[in-house]
Amino acid sequence: MDSKTQIYAQAAPKLRYSFFSYFPIEVVCGDTSIVKMGVRSLDLKKWTKFLKAKGLVYQYTNGGHEYWDLPNDSLSRPVTFSCHHKEIVIQVIASNLYTMGLLMKDLEEWPGRK
Repeated sequence: MDSKTQIYAQAAPKLRYSFFSYFPIEVVCGDTSIVKMGVRSLDLKKWTKFLKAKGLVYQYTNGGHEYWDLPNDSLSRPVTFSCHHKEIVIQVIASNLYTMGLLMKDLEEWPGRK
């Protein structure tokens, strides 16, 4: 863990804000290329196609949130997002990409995104 990440990790328990209010996206995802392009959200249908392309399968829905995981449940936690909105915001995308061990550039370079 680099020093920048350690500083944010130490501050995290003391703050009472959401995860992304004090963790910059570059710490969470390793880069900000998609953010620099002005992308703030992604269509829900494209996001689910991306998850299927990466081998994830739908698990269940609870309280307006869909839960996706690999068939062998090998992710540390399921990929979770709100399914009652038409678009997924960049912070949720960043968090879920981190869970999958991917970067923003993996989504950016995905052929189905166009």
